[in-house]
Amino acid sequence: MAELARLLRAALRLAVPLGLMAAVSTLAHLPVGAPPEEAALRLALRTGAARVEICRDRTAAELAALPAHMRQVRVCDETAIDYRLRVAIDGAVRLDRRVTHRGVRRTRPLVVDVDLPVAPGVRRLEVEFLPVDPPVDAAESLPAATFAESVDFAPGRILLLALEADGGLRLRAGAVSEAVPAGEG
Repeated sequence: MAELARLLRAALRLAVPLGLMAAVSTLAHLPVGAPPEEAALRLALRTGAARVEICRDRTAAELAALPAHMRQVRVCDETAIDYRLRVAIDGAVRLDRRVTHRGVRRTRPLVVDVDLPVAPGVRRLEVEFLPVDPPVDAAESLPAATFAESVDFAPGRILLLALEADGGLRLRAGAVSEAVPAGEG
């Protein structure tokens, strides 16, 4: 009889925590609230290539004014170029901002991470990510990306528009969203 009571206590010690875990798991999977009705566009743009090196030759007077150990004929300065990000959905401009480099010396890469809520349906999406006032001799080396297509925004879905290594903008389907943020990051 004592052996049976000991086995029952051991089984009870195992069954109670397992039952509690099963109850918590069941409650965690119950839907709360209505499913999201909106879709979203997530912009994830990052580039370190928005910098140009501008070189010039020093004049003879400039060279003469320098100590002998500092007389470099050619001087190069690196300049960070700002970008304009413009997003239009069905012709309505939803985002238009200047993207600047961060850091004290503006040496960090350009980074954009924005979520825009979008009404579901097929929408015309136009995105421009273009340099602002680039130097004439360096304009071709800077990434400049545009995207213009009709896109199907399904309810509760997030579509990701990313800047690829080749400099183009690519659209990727995202996962089902639990909640679509209401603002623009």
